[in-house]
Amino acid sequence: MSGIENADNMYLQPFAGCGFVEEVNGPGAREVPEFTPTKAELLVLVKHWQKTFLDSELFIFLTKTIGSTDMRLSPFAQRRVFRIISLLEDDAIKAVREVNNEFCEKLGARDWEEFCGYLGVSGWPEYM
Repeated sequence: MSGIENADNMYLQPFAGCGFVEEVNGPGAREVPEFTPTKAELLVLVKHWQKTFLDSELFIFLTKTIGSTDMRLSPFAQRRVFRIISLLEDDAIKAVREVNNEFCEKLGARDWEEFCGYLGVSGWPEYM
């Protein structure tokens, strides 16, 4: 099965019938050049992809397992976040911090710090 290729899914295509993820390499990953998102829309998207990244990584962290979906979804989400940050800079970083703050509140400060350690970042609030 051949997947859709876009700017952020390099090396994330299905392999040997495994790893099809709709929004990463399936029809949902098709870019739409006829539509240009507004800044406000990109801020919504950066929050979506940051939440997706954290959800995926938290699942891996808690279960100590990784499947083909998370192997694709997590890096794809992170690439999207970084690309939007490179375009919008401080506004996107602020939006990402809002998502992180929500995660921190749900996990609690101690668990958030442990999770940030797993991610290899210095913790709250420094991690974008």
